[in-house]
Amino acid sequence: MLTIDDIVLMCLAFARKNTHFAVNPIAVQKKVLLRLLKKSQYTVFGRKYNFGEIRSCSDYLARVSPSNYTAFKPYIKSIIEGEKNVLFPGRPVCFGRTTGTDGDFKFIPLSQSLLRNSRMSAVDSALLGGLAKGTLRWHSGKTLYIGPRRGEPFGRFMLYAEGTAFAYLQSRFRVKQFVPEYQMLPEGDDPQDHQLLLQLADDYKPRIIAGHPVEMAKFLASIQKIFPNVDVVFNCGCWAQDFNPIYQKNLPNAYVIDVYGTNEGTWGLPVKPGVFVLNFRRVFFTFLPIGEGGPAVILKNVIPEKKY
Repeated sequence: MLTIDDIVLMCLAFARKNTHFAVNPIAVQKKVLLRLLKKSQYTVFGRKYNFGEIRSCSDYLARVSPSNYTAFKPYIKSIIEGEKNVLFPGRPVCFGRTTGTDGDFKFIPLSQSLLRNSRMSAVDSALLGGLAKGTLRWHSGKTLYIGPRRGEPFGRFMLYAEGTAFAYLQSRFRVKQFVPEYQMLPEGDDPQDHQLLLQLADDYKPRIIAGHPVEMAKFLASIQKIFPNVDVVFNCGCWAQDFNPIYQKNLPNAYVIDVYGTNEGTWGLPVKPGVFVLNFRRVFFTFLPIGEGGPAVILKNVIPEKKY
């Protein structure tokens, strides 16, 4: 039986779907880029590349070449030391920590704007996932979050593991929907308590399981239990396809929503299981072909089915 809440959410989901799929993504990407450049033109990074003079996507790519984390280390160091208006206006709210691809910790400054933008992206992703699945029951019940850890002092800021800031610092969300509660999270690199997580799952009957797929896989393999009532999996980091056998075995009725890197934000909008589209309304994308050299390309030059 549909409730008023169900009907309202279904209407909202249809509206958001139309917003994302009934517009010209190329035109939207240009607007997103120019908005970001205007906002950051007086930062250290913006002044270096004269953001205020850039009027097109191609002009941006010609001025700002792709960079890895090493190139950003001096900027990150300045932000950690308290300098403002470096990579974005103002100072960060906190920092996220990710190992990335080379094994060394990377420290990601999380601004209020990024947190807010990612929160809304997560709402879009959950709404469209529920619409594709045929149910919006994802919003009811507890979310079992596997992976976050308590923050630790980091200079004048707090440093959080991947996902923790987005899940537990969102005051506009009903954070009590997340278990374990923040106070129960492990510290630093302490291992997850699988028996505690299992007890929470038995007590609260979660409808959503979220977290880092490696840690979720370890938990599911450790407890050897099937969760038929879990509707949604938020796969936060690594590609969901890599963990499909585990999800299908232990979470047979769950719709998987791929979240690429919880420090970067929730961008994969689910169309059907295993198929996602870019949330091109919230971030400007450039693409580098895998295994090839050459410059980055913008959305209009991306070749379908090619890996980037």
